[in-house]
Amino acid sequence: MIPSEWLIAFSLILFAFGWIAILVRRNVIVMLMGVQWLFVSVALAFVSFARSYAHEGAVWEGAVGESAAVLVLAIAIIHLVVGLSVTLSQKHVGVSSDVDDASDLRW
Repeated sequence: MIPSEWLIAFSLILFAFGWIAILVRRNVIVMLMGVQWLFVSVALAFVSFARSYAHEGAVWEGAVGESAAVLVLAIAIIHLVVGLSVTLSQKHVGVSSDVDDASDLRW
């Protein structure tokens, strides 16, 4: 079994990569991917913290962290669907997927 410290460290690395993807790139698709990395890293942190603080022999050993991770991943999927739909509607109008060009949203 992988130690919880390694999972938390991997979660921090994923979180850093997500922020780098958001701050460095100006493409909407890459920024959405960075936000998804943030959500996945938070879900992994929930699971690893719940596993490290669970009492041995408890009935719900780590179930709270896993259910919080499922909730975070469900929110991430909803966020991705909304972001991709806005991006596709902009592409339909003719606006590029660059964030600087998307500042002029019109009806």
